[in-house]
Amino acid sequence: VNNIVNLNEDTYTTYFLQQTRDFDAFILYTTIEVVTVADYVRSDWKWVDCRATNKEFARVAKAFNSLKEPVETDVLFVRVTIDNSPRIFQYHDFQTAPIITYLPKDEIMGKKVRVLDAVDV
Repeated sequence: VNNIVNLNEDTYTTYFLQQTRDFDAFILYTTIEVVTVADYVRSDWKWVDCRATNKEFARVAKAFNSLKEPVETDVLFVRVTIDNSPRIFQYHDFQTAPIITYLPKDEIMGKKVRVLDAVDV
């Protein structure tokens, strides 16, 4: 949807925790419904309304996929939602959302992820 692949816990584990891939990935860890988040997380976690981030992530994915010039490596834009994959959030011990990470094709995701911030962009 909107040039973004949504992953569940099984496909995330297969493609990011167990093996390298033939594509780089930008991964957005997010929520779909803010109201449902309380069902999944501890009270000390910090959550914000992720709708704006979801929308902007989709715009970036669409813009990247419409580039006219070829890129060296395929890039996939991935969304993982706590609504569908709470164990992923627990595994990485995320205490806030949204979070965006980048994973090169030749790396396997560890328990601790490198979070992109404004300096990285």
